[in-house]
Amino acid sequence: MAKEKEVDELKEMLSKPKVNIEDSHARTTFLLDRELADRLNKLADGKRGFKSLFFNRAVKNLLDELEDK
Repeated sequence: MAKEKEVDELKEMLSKPKVNIEDSHARTTFLLDRELADRLNKLADGKRGFKSLFFNRAVKNLLDELEDK
């Protein structure tokens, strides 16, 4: 059930009009395991902005968990 909520939130974010994203986000580069990259690319195919939303959500969730929020 929690996963469905997160997927719904991601879909909602993708459907909202874009604001000037450069004002609130930082560009970054990192290495990702090839197998994980392939899996992510299959999910993101044709969905503009999906990877950014995916990584922001994943990092936020893990940081919240690690920081005990």
